[in-house]
Amino acid sequence: MRRIVQGGATSQASKLNALHALRDLISDDDIVLMHDAVRPLVTPKLISDNIACVRENGNAITVDPFTETGIVSTDGRTVEATIERSRLYIGKAPQSFRFKDALWAHEMGREMPDAIAIDTCTLMAALGRPLHFVTCEPTNIKITTPSDYYVFKALYDLRESKEILGL
Repeated sequence: MRRIVQGGATSQASKLNALHALRDLISDDDIVLMHDAVRPLVTPKLISDNIACVRENGNAITVDPFTETGIVSTDGRTVEATIERSRLYIGKAPQSFRFKDALWAHEMGREMPDAIAIDTCTLMAALGRPLHFVTCEPTNIKITTPSDYYVFKALYDLRESKEILGL
C-alpha cells in the first residue's frame, strides 16, 4: 500500500505526520527506521544491523566514529578547547525504534525547541532514553552541498564497478 503523507513545517512535524499515518497500519512493537533521503548509499547490511539492534536493545542509532580534531569555539574564530575524538561519534541515519517509542518521542517533541527536535535520536536522548550504536561505513554520507554530490557520485560509481566485476 502506497500513501503520500504531507510534510510539516519542520523535520519533527514531518516525522510526526508520517508516524500518525502509520498508527492504524502497524503494531506498537513493529520496528520503524527513520532515514534521510539525502543518504542514498545506505546498505542492506546497515538496515539489517539496525533491525537486529532494535530487536535486542529497543532502538538503534547509526554512528560513524569521529576521526577529525573536534574544536569548541564560542566566537567561531578561536579555539576554546579541543575534544578527545575517541569519545565522539557522528550520528547518522537510519535511526531505528519500536513504533510506539518513536511516536511517543515525537509527540513529546512537539513542545521542544527545534534544536532538540532535530531528529528522533536527539529527542530520545533529551527524554532520557539510552540509545544503542550501530556502526556504519564512512560511505554512508549525507548529500547537502555540491561537493558532497561529487563524493557520492565517485562512491556510487565505485560500488557499481565492483558489482559489475563481481568484487
